[in-house]
Amino acid sequence: MSAILALLLAAAGFSALCMTLPRHQSDVLGRRLPHTRTMGLRAAGFALLAGSYLILAWRGGFGRGTVAWAGLATFAAAAVVAGLMVHARRTTSERCSRRR
Repeated sequence: MSAILALLLAAAGFSALCMTLPRHQSDVLGRRLPHTRTMGLRAAGFALLAGSYLILAWRGGFGRGTVAWAGLATFAAAAVVAGLMVHARRTTSERCSRRR
């Protein structure tokens, strides 16, 4: 149960960090966010990742927790990147179909 919570926190953290980049803001939201909101997303992303790590370190000890978090964070980051790729592909195909 704690691993699922840590995975969700890590995915939310990477999503927040992803949305701090201007390109992803433009791709996903269609506009750029104000600087204060971007900085808030960055702080929230790091806090969520730290919370994810602390859950696993508390449950399995710092040695096992660190190794588990590294694998879990890799999986969460890959899922966020895959989601961005799917979103980009869908919006590109929608734009192409509208032109015809």
